[in-house]
Amino acid sequence: MSKKMICTGNRAVCYGAIDAGCRHFFGYPITPQNDIPEYMAAELPKLGGIYKQTESEISSINMVYGAVAAGVRAMTSTSSPGFSLMQEGVSGIAAADLGSSQSANFLMLGAYLRKSDARGLEQIEDELTKTMVQDNKEAFLSLNLEALQWGYQNVA
Repeated sequence: MSKKMICTGNRAVCYGAIDAGCRHFFGYPITPQNDIPEYMAAELPKLGGIYKQTESEISSINMVYGAVAAGVRAMTSTSSPGFSLMQEGVSGIAAADLGSSQSANFLMLGAYLRKSDARGLEQIEDELTKTMVQDNKEAFLSLNLEALQWGYQNVA
């Protein structure tokens, strides 16, 4: 958008997504983000896009996963409790981007380590390396270490 305007944060999310080429929205209505699906439901069909109200936050994130895997720009929106329900799907999307959805657990472990300071990243990396070598699974080591580090570095 080239002109200045005053709008809500929810509406700004919609404008930004549409300007960035998002034409697919899958979401479950829950406050405080109801303005987002309402706006996207009205505007995306006008742009040749798709709006789908899903039956849950879990189905929303899995529809986004399928859409982005197919190569289209897609989004969802939710609240804090809804986001917690989406964690498996979010980690699956990120892990698939690394090359294997099987590394999702290590991605989530990295994020947990960063937020909790329960144990150090280096300590977990050392233990993971030792265990995988001991169990004759070296072929998976680099991918799992990459997922662990990605989760640790990219959590907000």
